[in-house]
Amino acid sequence: MKDQKPQFAFRAERGEFKWINKNRLLGGEILASRGSTAFLITPSPRTWRTSVSLVQGASIGTGVVVLGTLSSFLRSGGSPFALFVGALVAVAFLTMAALAIDRARCRWLARRPGTPPVKVTVKEVTYHLYYQRLLISNETTDFWMTVAARRKTLQKALRLKAAS
Repeated sequence: MKDQKPQFAFRAERGEFKWINKNRLLGGEILASRGSTAFLITPSPRTWRTSVSLVQGASIGTGVVVLGTLSSFLRSGGSPFALFVGALVAVAFLTMAALAIDRARCRWLARRPGTPPVKVTVKEVTYHLYYQRLLISNETTDFWMTVAARRKTLQKALRLKAAS
């Protein structure tokens, strides 16, 4: 995958989905696809830590700018309704920025594997609202992975037929 840019790259972790997972900061895996081929990529720990630090720094910096803007508006004597609308817009902006940064980070990590990418086959998919569970098979074993992706995006990436 280093010589070719993946079309899709998703953050993945083995096993069940957990909202709070301390190991997610220490390392993880990327499920990447190019055409109809899927690869499981494990970035080096140093690359993973660097990406986590960049995302955290960008998130904190954006949050500081938004909160500073809202506090200066509050000090200037703005109406409470305008402040409420501004806070809603700020939360929406921060959410969209975090999602965009995470997608870019996954593609960046997919181009920097720590170990050679492993070609995998998706045998089964269980769809959920915020994450999808995949039964993945490589040459030796079958295992479950949780992927942070929307249903339609994952279907498009893995060339799956739409399931209702």
